[in-house]
Amino acid sequence: MKRMKMRIMGWLLIGILCILSIGCSKQKNSLIGEWETEDGKLQIAFYESGDYNWSGGTGTYEVLSDSEIKLIRKHAEEVTEYSVEGDTLVMDMGYNGEITFYRK
Repeated sequence: MKRMKMRIMGWLLIGILCILSIGCSKQKNSLIGEWETEDGKLQIAFYESGDYNWSGGTGTYEVLSDSEIKLIRKHAEEVTEYSVEGDTLVMDMGYNGEITFYRK
């Protein structure tokens, strides 16, 4: 009986972890691709590997939640608020304000 309870608890834990990993991958997948501003002056690309290319350089990124992403460069880390709706990405760039990108 005790062994059966442990087995059930194990399966429940595995199920919860799978659900959480699917949620995180959906958030990351919505960012993957190439984006540019309407005038084409700024571009950003997010790759499945966790790397990104920005008009000002390259680095890695980590999705923290459905509204925050951490951009990691060689000498700096920055948490940025973002939202993705369809083919539109809006990033809050702090003192530069919000920047709207469109999927290429």
